Amino acid sequence: MDNNQDELLKVYPIKKAYPQQSQKTEIKKEQQENYATGPVPEKKSVILIIFLTIITLGVYPFFWFLGKKEELKNLRTKTKPYSSLIPSIGIFIWFLFFVSLVTSAILIPPEKITEFFGDKAVAIEAKLLEIQMKMPIEYFSTIQKTVDISLIATIILLVIILISLSFKTKKIIDEALANKGSKTKLSIFYTLIYNLFYIQYEINRVEEDKEENPRKAPLITTIILAIFLISLATLIILIEEGII
Repeated sequence: MDNNQDELLKVYPIKKAYPQQSQKTEIKKEQQENYATGPVPEKKSVILIIFLTIITLGVYPFFWFLGKKEELKNLRTKTKPYSSLIPSIGIFIWFLFFVSLVTSAILIPPEKITEFFGDKAVAIEAKLLEIQMKMPIEYFSTIQKTVDISLIATIILLVIILISLSFKTKKIIDEALANKGSKTKLSIFYTLIYNLFYIQYEINRVEEDKEENPRKAPLITTIILAIFLISLATLIILIEEGII
């Protein structure tokens, strides 16, 4: 038995094998040390973030990016985080959007209210007429057009800011993953479509050391959304054609 072990040691020397393993450990340790200098973006429920976005009428994502700025700064990357001013501007533009939305609702012609709410619209119509009567008639049309333009402009600006912040964050996380020793990069497509929701999903995967695993959740979500949109479009066409 001892002779067999001696023969095996001659063929596979232990002294040569262990330094290689030790070297790999040292490399991994060095990569981990280069990964961050402080608290990094933490795991958080994507469903919770979606819920908070809905109940805050869409303003929460800007607070999310505002809160993540310092955590992203702790990642040792050449790309520096965005300025806190950018999400702050997003919050301000969202406020303008909300004001425009409320104003637009006030300026809705009373007959349109009747179309949507029927007999229940009487009280709403009376209140709207009372508010509208206080506005200068000669400026009413101009105010309505200005509000409509403001709504469209604020929506476009909000989308641009969100996409800009998302791709900046993606670049930082990509570099941080490379420093960690991972070859994984965040998806451009999912970043564009899902913004912070996808980024948080990837942050969760990194926290669980699953960044190398296949991305199942975004793929399944995309398929479900595609089926839903196609079904909805088909339903609308059938209703317009009078088939349903």
